[in-house]
Amino acid sequence: MESSIEGVLEKLPKKCREIFMLSRFDNLSNQEIAEKLGISKRTVENQITIALKLLRLSIRVVIYSIIFFNI
Repeated sequence: MESSIEGVLEKLPKKCREIFMLSRFDNLSNQEIAEKLGISKRTVENQITIALKLLRLSIRVVIYSIIFFNI
C-alpha cells in the first residue's frame, strides 16, 4: 500500500506533489503554503484536491486487487 502511494505521489506534477507534501508531511496550512510558494490559497486548495483524488483512486484499485486475489 505504501509503495502504491509513493508511486502515485511520484506521478503527480512537481508543483502539485510539492504542495501536497508541504500540506500532509510538513503540516503547513494552506495559507502558509501559499505564502511560501507565492501562489494563491485557492491554487493550493485545488492542487491538494487533485492529489487526493488521484490517491483515493489508487487506493481503491489496490484494495479491489487485494479483495479480488484473496477470494
